[in-house]
Amino acid sequence: MEVQLQKALTQASGASQASQANTDAIVGDLRKKCDALEKDKQMIMKEMQKTKDESTTIQSELDRLLKIMSNSEEEKFALNKQIQEMQNALRAAQSSGTSQRRNTQSAQQLEEGRPPPMAARPQSATGAPPVDTQLSAQNILWL
Repeated sequence: MEVQLQKALTQASGASQASQANTDAIVGDLRKKCDALEKDKQMIMKEMQKTKDESTTIQSELDRLLKIMSNSEEEKFALNKQIQEMQNALRAAQSSGTSQRRNTQSAQQLEEGRPPPMAARPQSATGAPPVDTQLSAQNILWL
């Protein structure tokens, strides 16, 4: 019986040694995988930081361009308003000049004894020249 116990003990210790060797191999593999994952993690963290920095740079550039574009739009609207005001002033000046010329021509023609041209005569609401109910000697001669 002692021999059997010796055999059982030898087998048990051999199995234990084999189990220990197997465990050591597994632990070694896991450590290698852990180191590889740690390197990957560091690389990914560096890439993430680089991407964040690029994002910040791009955002600041976008903000700068947006400010430039807004300033350009404001200048454009100011120039359009100034152009509109100048056009209105020009129209008013031309209208005033045309009106003054008509009045001057009408005054000269009245002094000469001629009635003013049709464009210078006042018109009714329908656009037709008013009917002159008073006939003067000058108007009769003109007809």
